Amino acid sequence: MLPLRDTIPTGRTPVVTYVFIAVNVLAYFLWQDGFSLDGRKDAQAYAAAMFMHGGLLHLGTNVLFLWIFGKSVEDSLGRLRFTVFYLLGGIAATALYVLIHADATLPTLGASGAIAAVLSGYALLFVRAKVVTVILFPFFFTVVELPALLVLGAWFLLQALSAALDPADGVVYFAYIGGVVFGLATIRLFASKQRTPRQNERFAVR
Repeated sequence: MLPLRDTIPTGRTPVVTYVFIAVNVLAYFLWQDGFSLDGRKDAQAYAAAMFMHGGLLHLGTNVLFLWIFGKSVEDSLGRLRFTVFYLLGGIAATALYVLIHADATLPTLGASGAIAAVLSGYALLFVRAKVVTVILFPFFFTVVELPALLVLGAWFLLQALSAALDPADGVVYFAYIGGVVFGLATIRLFASKQRTPRQNERFAVR
């Protein structure tokens, strides 16, 4: 299953979403190898870790889902509030991780906590949205529209399975939970009271 795009129309270029994608990609290829996190628990280390990834698959999955769902959330919140929401989601994810595992030797690695906040916020704002998805079979593929909640659920399930199967990554599961809880609890406070209903109305008449 490969999601391509959602069906929620947006009225502006998602500049902040593109910036966060670029920062994550550039951090992985140009900066991450030279920045050591071993034994560090200072603010700089935690801030840097929010834009790092464990591998290309980790990076690719996060960037793909941020591109698909982040632009609609950004359009609903506005650029400044989306920036604050994303960063606070990452901080909330890290905070829960640190609270549960204060003895961990490394900060959480990756933007999954912040992206979990974005995805859970999307799920509340756009319950009826669909995602254009490629379904891969052994000898052919097809393109279908799936409920966004199903695609989002698949992402969260993959994160949970990854944490459960990899003992070294298991503690990071709490970072995902922190991001999800933050997104669900605060998205209504950040969302525009005018723009979000308008997005849903435009989606309904497609």
